[in-house]
Amino acid sequence: LFSDVKVRRALSHAINKKDIIAGVLLGYGTICTGPFPPESWAFNPDVKGPEYNKDKSLLLLKEAGWQMQNGILKKDGKPFAFTVLVNQGNEARLKTAQIIKEQLKEIGVEMNIKVLEWQAMLHEFIDKKRFEAVILGWALSRDPDSYDIWHSSKTKEGEFNFVSYKNADVDRLLLEGRRTFDLQKRKQIYNRIHQIL
Repeated sequence: LFSDVKVRRALSHAINKKDIIAGVLLGYGTICTGPFPPESWAFNPDVKGPEYNKDKSLLLLKEAGWQMQNGILKKDGKPFAFTVLVNQGNEARLKTAQIIKEQLKEIGVEMNIKVLEWQAMLHEFIDKKRFEAVILGWALSRDPDSYDIWHSSKTKEGEFNFVSYKNADVDRLLLEGRRTFDLQKRKQIYNRIHQIL
């Protein structure tokens, strides 16, 4: 379902992040535009996230071959339906999933939510790549080196690139960011990584 970049962009446009910040974080949050928070020296302030726009979302889905039929998005007779995993005991992730579910329903997408115990989710689903979508978060140290999360070599079972992200430019930049102590050079490298992701 998610192999087409138009579908991924469409889903991004269908999710109102401001609603999530208001409903889950009581307004105390910032829309994420990439892997680095605004407080980080690696943050790229020029990167803007996709704006909430249901019409744009539906147009992209139509371009990707999806058609609305009686309020349900379908392609080749099959509805657009998937399951997102969240871990038990994390109310913020569950509430986020519930908000996203309602927002995607507005564009004809059926998103189911599966709540799993943390260890079972990690070892039986995430590590084994037995999932369609998942809501998780990472915490980086003060240094923005995110090699373990985004480098294409870190996709083995138990490693952090469990979404199997692969981009030759990001791979090269992640290595360059590890090879220099020059903060200005590193800032340029991580700003570019932020832009790509």
